Amino acid sequence: MFKIDMRSRTPIYEQIIDSIKELVVKGVLIPGERLPSVRDMAKEMTLNPNTVQKTYHDLERPGSLSTLGGQGTFITEDVPAV
Repeated sequence: MFKIDMRSRTPIYEQIIDSIKELVVKGVLIPGERLPSVRDMAKEMTLNPNTVQKTYHDLERPGSLSTLGGQGTFITEDVPAV
């Protein structure tokens, strides 16, 4: 789902952030849509869970994502364009 280039000099978490923003702009991900849990995404992409957690945290800071305890992480209306 998310484009990652392991050979890129861009950090993986930034690549995931850019990929999420791109998918929102293209309408693939819509506001209110639930993202995979940190563990699920890390397992699916064979990444360290801390990398995924940093991605989600960096997108929560400006309000692009919202995490509801016990329910998951969701796309908000405030995702800036790529």
